[in-house]
Amino acid sequence: WKKILIMTLFVCAVGTIKAQQTEERKKWYLDGGLSVYVLVPEWVDAMGFVGMSTSIGYYTSPHSRFSFDLGVTFHSKEIMEFSYYYDNNPSKTYDDGVIFCDYTAVPILITWNYIFDLSEKFHLRVGPSLGGTSLIASFRYEPDVSNAPSFDSESTGMFTYGAGAGLTWNFRPRLFVDAGYRFLGNAEAEDLNGTNFKSTAHQINATFGWRF
Repeated sequence: WKKILIMTLFVCAVGTIKAQQTEERKKWYLDGGLSVYVLVPEWVDAMGFVGMSTSIGYYTSPHSRFSFDLGVTFHSKEIMEFSYYYDNNPSKTYDDGVIFCDYTAVPILITWNYIFDLSEKFHLRVGPSLGGTSLIASFRYEPDVSNAPSFDSESTGMFTYGAGAGLTWNFRPRLFVDAGYRFLGNAEAEDLNGTNFKSTAHQINATFGWRF
């Protein structure tokens, strides 16, 4: 009976450890998906960016979680026309081209969410975010010719703060889909012309995630 008791205690101990490990693994999550980012500067029209977002987070309790959120979104616009010369076509000395500015917005945020249980599978989350946003501008020419005007790439960084809400559907114990909206305010930054400006932003994400 001593052997049976020892084996029973061993099995119970292993089961308890594995259950704790399983519970611990489920506290972490990783998700990724589509992101729409709308930047609204105070002096020009709003710019819509489209790209991807990803988050890694940790549930401190069933109703509280922290996450590290990263977005990479893109926007392109025509900024001016230019004339360029043909070096190997004597019959045509110049033609018109277009300069495009390709913007990349990269919000990097730390977010805390409180989780409301709407049902067993559906959860509502709300909470603040804090971090920064990098705005990068590079230039391209159509057509790409050697004697086109030369521009250097530019970038600026902005302190970012905001809050948002989202809906999560836990369709499997470790798999979920999430849709959320976040309103962001950006501290004053310097634009491409060296002028300081303020802006706000709207971010909409639709992601697929895994808890582990």
